[in-house]
Amino acid sequence: MLYNTWKMRLLKAKILEIVERAGEPVTIDDVARQLGINWHLARALLLELDAYAELKAIKTERGWAFVPLNWEEMPHVQANRRANREATRREVG
Repeated sequence: MLYNTWKMRLLKAKILEIVERAGEPVTIDDVARQLGINWHLARALLLELDAYAELKAIKTERGWAFVPLNWEEMPHVQANRRANREATRREVG
């Protein structure tokens, strides 16, 4: 299926919305399923958005995951880090 420029812009906007709303890292499979597009197109668009610094790609041992640029500043991420630090202190102390 060929996509024109307008459809590509629309898909990119939808991808950014999906990543922002997710609240957790999003995989290529997640985006492909939600948008009803093939995996290769989803990967290409996600990596392009990362290249243009519109979202952040994270390489994991299972593949790529994508998060919003402000991921580090999100309250739930900071809360998880605090909880992990406190648990580590309890284990060590």
